[in-house]
Amino acid sequence: MHVKREEAVRRASSLLSKALYFNLAVVLVPPLYILLAKSIDAGTYAALAFLALSLASLFVTWHARRAVEDYDFDSALSTLNFGVALGLLGGAVVVGVLALKARNILKTI
Repeated sequence: MHVKREEAVRRASSLLSKALYFNLAVVLVPPLYILLAKSIDAGTYAALAFLALSLASLFVTWHARRAVEDYDFDSALSTLNFGVALGLLGGAVVVGVLALKARNILKTI
């Protein structure tokens, strides 16, 4: 039981770390678009909205990873429910899929 729990924590933490790295790269894209835009138009507002979603996804994923590493599984599972939705919207789908895999691993504990 203890080994299974440790393995699940290690795998979930690894998946969430990958999600954080990818989400960090996604967060950097909208500011670059805004900086390179010649004028403020609908694309700029869309980039700002995507930036807000990406930052929310980044924060929720970071909080879930921290909760997993602290063995607070209830907090991690409740945070990952939001993390999957925000990851799919603001993390270019990959973050949501990785968060979903981590949530499924934690449900087996």
